[in-house]
Amino acid sequence: MSGAELAGAGVLLLAVVGAVLVFGLLARRFLPWLAIPTAVGADMRLLASCPLDPRHRIVLLRCRGRDYLLILGPERAQLLDRLEGDGT
Repeated sequence: MSGAELAGAGVLLLAVVGAVLVFGLLARRFLPWLAIPTAVGADMRLLASCPLDPRHRIVLLRCRGRDYLLILGPERAQLLDRLEGDGT
């Protein structure tokens, strides 16, 4: 491939990626029923996250007034403790 052909392919690739992004943004804006559904009244927040090693991290989640301490890995999540939240 010559330099001009390679540059043309790069411009075409950028145009296709841009079109996909624009279409996605327009679909989210004007077609909200296509969005991923969420549970009504779901109250879940990530309070803290800290990496333990390259494959695992410890996270603190709050859901419905309770705090959950979990270890997340590539294949599973393990609950370490269930705590009462402070309600904030």
